[in-house]
Amino acid sequence: MKIFENITLKLVALGLAIIIWFMVVGEQKSEVRVTVPVELRNLPTDLEIVKSISQVEVTLRGFSSFVKRLTPADIEVYVDLSNVVRGINSFVLSADEIRVPVGATVTQVSPSQLDVFLDATTTRSVPVETLTRGKPVDGYVVSDISVKPNAVLVTGAESSLKNLAKIDTEPINLDNLTESISRKVKVKFSDATLRLAKKEEDTVEVAITIEPEMMSKFFENIPVRIEGSNQVLTLFPDSVTALIHGPKLQISAMEPKDIPVVVHAEQLPTGQSSVQPEFRLPETMTVKVYYPKTITVTIASPSE
Repeated sequence: MKIFENITLKLVALGLAIIIWFMVVGEQKSEVRVTVPVELRNLPTDLEIVKSISQVEVTLRGFSSFVKRLTPADIEVYVDLSNVVRGINSFVLSADEIRVPVGATVTQVSPSQLDVFLDATTTRSVPVETLTRGKPVDGYVVSDISVKPNAVLVTGAESSLKNLAKIDTEPINLDNLTESISRKVKVKFSDATLRLAKKEEDTVEVAITIEPEMMSKFFENIPVRIEGSNQVLTLFPDSVTALIHGPKLQISAMEPKDIPVVVHAEQLPTGQSSVQPEFRLPETMTVKVYYPKTITVTIASPSE
């Protein structure tokens, strides 16, 4: 009889079917908890989300081998904001509104209520402030920072924009600088409810002026020398004291003998004359004050 044809294969297939049936029927069900992001849909264009929880914990029940393989991507939790108003809007998250794969059942959602705080959308101009880190090489300083544009249009929740005094740029590193720089950098927001208005560039141009650090220092006993005469003459006093202002690196390295101070003796008459000394300094240096104001030059007569 045909029923007995391939009897061995048929018995094996029947045995496997029975084993699989017992495995399915006998497998225990279990529960797993999955943290799932909440999607907020259909937000009106004139409102902004100020505060809301971003995720919930969903408890699922099903066959262990199935539910333990589920990930947040397999579960969909969303809230429809089509009919919301300004202020606090509360939504109940029921198990029936959460989409899960066939074979899994939602037994609990925590929290079960979602509060969404909404505020009116507004736009205003906000000043841009440059952030820096580090400092130039010793002996150099930042003398000026300019940013263009110096303000940008920012859009966001009215309550967030109300107290926003400035918007920062990404930090610019000043370490090891000895000369001025210009950089294009992005502006950044610390408040996630804020953003640049449409058509507003997200970068600004920052110009940072680096100059030598200036300092003033008193120098005593600066020697005075004579120019313009081969006659026998004397100076009193033969040195001066001066407060000199200039770049820190140069001033710090200077000694009194390095400072050229002269008196011009040409066309001076015999006897005593009061002559104002001349300081011959680089253009980067100036004399703030010095004393004495004049040097007495004594020229002896030929008979002496």
